[in-house]
Amino acid sequence: MQKTNEAEGKRRVMKKRHHIFKILLSFVVLSILIFPLISSLATSVNANASLELNSSICLNDSQIIIANMANENFSIKRINDTFNDAGIIFNTQLSLKLKNRAYDFNSVLASCNEIKKIYTDAITSRDQIGSLMKFYNDSISSGMNTSSIDAILTEINGEMRDERYEKVSPLVDKAYAEIINVQSTYTSLNVFYQSTARGFKAFLLAKNKLFQIKNWQVILIFLFILITVYWIYRLKIHKVLINNKMEKLQIRKKTIKDLVMKTQRNYFQYGKISESDYNIKVKKFAELIRDIDRQIPMLQEELAKIEKIQKSK
Repeated sequence: MQKTNEAEGKRRVMKKRHHIFKILLSFVVLSILIFPLISSLATSVNANASLELNSSICLNDSQIIIANMANENFSIKRINDTFNDAGIIFNTQLSLKLKNRAYDFNSVLASCNEIKKIYTDAITSRDQIGSLMKFYNDSISSGMNTSSIDAILTEINGEMRDERYEKVSPLVDKAYAEIINVQSTYTSLNVFYQSTARGFKAFLLAKNKLFQIKNWQVILIFLFILITVYWIYRLKIHKVLINNKMEKLQIRKKTIKDLVMKTQRNYFQYGKISESDYNIKVKKFAELIRDIDRQIPMLQEELAKIEKIQKSK
């Protein structure tokens, strides 16, 4: 009986130990499963807290950047709009946090980074423009055609005014290339002009072998003869020119009338064109003929005046 009781006691102790072991094992397994979740949750909370703090700091930094840009006479409309949007997003995410709802401050940081980039681009653009203008003033000489360069500079100023600083750098490179191009073209023209001028001067001062006088004197004599001949025959020359013009107008008028007849045949006889095309063409031809008919009387009147002058002389 005593042995039976001892065996029963041992079984109870073993059962109790087994139960305790199962509880401990379950606790360990549960801890292993829950720990990463708790760790992740803690990390997420810490990360969100860090993002919130960084967002608040970056908004303050952005305010300082905007103040600096205003003091340096930069346009700040674009950067102000970006800052205001970031502030609205920050307050919205803060409200979601207080309501224990999902929130994210990453977009606030993205806006702050955009503000920093705008400021960096603005400073870089201003420095690039300063260097460009110094190069422009050192390279351009009086007499150069700078219209193409000035057009690029106007475009650069427009981009700066509209706060599109990221577009300034390519335009600055383009302006440098255009300045060099204008400068080289001007130099080439100068060389050509100087060599031509020297050659022409030497030609004028050289003695003509045929007439045994200097070339400039020969040229003056020929010009005098040409002017004299023109003055004597100017009325006849003018009359010939008017007659030629009238003849050309008559030929043109005849050609247009032939086209009108051809258009009428194509419409009435052959049906090759539509009524709208026919009306348009006929109307256009009629306008051309009326224009010719207006010019011919004017030329005839001018011709009559010349003939009257000739008769009086």
